[in-house]
Amino acid sequence: MGFFQKMGDFFKAGGDALKEIASGVGKAIGATPEALVKSQEIRHTTVRQREKQQHDVHIERERRVSRADEAEQQLRREQTQADIRARQGEAAHRHDMEARTHQAKLDKESDSHRAGLIRELNDQQQQHALERALVAARLARELEEQRHEHVLARTAHRAAAQIVVHAAIARQAIDQANSPFASTEDKVRQDVETITHGGREPVVLFAPLHRLCRTAKVDDERSGHLLPMHYAWEASPWRDTAQRLTGLFRRPLYNLDADALAVRQLLWDLPVILVHGDVERDIMRINVQAWNMTPSATGVTAPALPPSVRVVLSVGYPEPTYAVSERSKRKLNQRDEAIGAQVSVLCGMFAEWFHVTHEGRRPVLHTQLPSGAESLRPTIAAGSATMLELAAYHGRIEPLDAAVEKMLVYASGGLPDQVRDEYQRALTDLRDLASSDPQRYVDLAHDVIDVLEQAGDVTGARQLRAEAEPVARRALLQSTHYSEE
Repeated sequence: MGFFQKMGDFFKAGGDALKEIASGVGKAIGATPEALVKSQEIRHTTVRQREKQQHDVHIERERRVSRADEAEQQLRREQTQADIRARQGEAAHRHDMEARTHQAKLDKESDSHRAGLIRELNDQQQQHALERALVAARLARELEEQRHEHVLARTAHRAAAQIVVHAAIARQAIDQANSPFASTEDKVRQDVETITHGGREPVVLFAPLHRLCRTAKVDDERSGHLLPMHYAWEASPWRDTAQRLTGLFRRPLYNLDADALAVRQLLWDLPVILVHGDVERDIMRINVQAWNMTPSATGVTAPALPPSVRVVLSVGYPEPTYAVSERSKRKLNQRDEAIGAQVSVLCGMFAEWFHVTHEGRRPVLHTQLPSGAESLRPTIAAGSATMLELAAYHGRIEPLDAAVEKMLVYASGGLPDQVRDEYQRALTDLRDLASSDPQRYVDLAHDVIDVLEQAGDVTGARQLRAEAEPVARRALLQSTHYSEE
């Protein structure tokens, strides 16, 4: 039971006792006046009310005290909790401070370590920067030296190149001024390569003739001397054996061998027939020079030159005055035409040599000569026979066929002695053929018999016919599947 309940019971027991005491006193005293009783009751009532009020006050005080105690206890609990919280806060604060102190210490150590690392890093960076600066300075210095050397070298090279270019230009200008060609050497070579189909066909090049005279009129009539040569070539039956190229030269080859050598050096590997010459007073000299007409020059490389063949025609040619008669002009024209025909024959001879030695073609030029050049027939025939022998050597034609062809050429060229000599050289091979290939022997023997009769060797023709008749019978029997007993 609580303290305040005990106090209430005490005051309640005291009031009841006072009421009994008052009742006993009244009985002892006796009857009292009613007023006294009433006053006494009022007093008692008042006392009881006062006591009740006191009791209520006391209860209220007890309650207040109880509430105050509870509030105090609550306050104490709160204070205790606040103390606990304060202690906890202090502990937390102390822990936090310790942690902060420790962290600060760690941070300080870390900062110190980091500062040391940063210092080391900064030192390394400064050292590296210094090294880079030194390397950059050294590279810049070397680059500057190289640039300077390059500038000096480029300047020297440019100066040398300018000297070389100027020298080349000057040399080219001199060469061009001295060059006989109407265009650059590259263009000339390209044109000749094109017209010869890369060296598979010969070409005839006509250079202007040089007129040597004491007047100021030099080379004015050179084209007049070339035209008959052009016309003679175009009118010849052998014009298709070579290509003709004019306009390649801007001046005559008056430097003679030097100019001809320049042409050979430029066209060293192409089959070329070069016609050039000069006219001095009453003499006309025509040079017909050819190279690469035979396979013998195969394998020659620049700057070596293949062998060339040159024929020089010297013809009496009276130099006309400016006042000439029509009769004199006709004579000069006839002389030009005769010279043109001879030059055309020589060019055709060289062109035929090319086709005979490279293709094994049968020579026919000696049978096509014009009336004014018949004296050249034996010479041309002999040259063609030699080319047939060269063609056989290079495998363009069979040796025995070449021998028969040579006899035909000698016979048609008016060389009977050479026909008989060639027949005697080929007779052994011809007789050997009778056993190995009778039919071919018979065909060749018929050709040889005709040639011998044409050359006037009747005895040799009769003897060969006698030898060929039994072989012809045997060939005929073999062709009809019969055999002779």
